[in-house]
Amino acid sequence: MKNRQKVFDKISLLIDAMNQEVLGYLGIKFEKREAYAVDYVSELLTMYKETTGLDETSFVSGRGRRKSIRQKQYEELHEYLERLKSYAYHIETCGEERNSYSKTDHDATSMRLKRDYMGNDQLLPAYNLQAAICDESGINCYPSGSAAKS
Repeated sequence: MKNRQKVFDKISLLIDAMNQEVLGYLGIKFEKREAYAVDYVSELLTMYKETTGLDETSFVSGRGRRKSIRQKQYEELHEYLERLKSYAYHIETCGEERNSYSKTDHDATSMRLKRDYMGNDQLLPAYNLQAAICDESGINCYPSGSAAKS
C-alpha cells in the first residue's frame, strides 16, 4: 500500500520534530522505525501525553485560539494512529494477496459487469472463477490467476 508507506514517512518526520522541539528539552527521545505498528504508535501517543503533561480536556479549538506545539503534535500523531488502524482493518479484510474487495461481500471483487441504457458502467461484486470440465463433469473450480491480484 502506497498510502501506508506515506503515513510511515510522515510519522518519522513527526517523531523528528517531536524529538527536536519538545522532547529534547525533557531529555527524552523517541526512536524512528521503517514501519510502524498500531500498538507502537498508540504507546508513543500515551508516552508523549504523560511526559509532556497534556490534558485532553484543556485542548483549545475554534477561531481566535492558538494551539500549542504539544497539542498540534499530539493531534497529528493521533490522526496518523487512526489512519494506521483503518489500513490494518483493510489489510485484514482484503488479505495480503489481493488489492481490493467489495464492501458488501468481502470475498468478491468489484468488477464492471453491467451497462445501463445510458452507457454507464456499474461496479458490482463478482467472482472470477475458472471451472475445469472433462467429459461433461466438473473436475476443479478455482479463482482465475488474473483476478488474484485485483
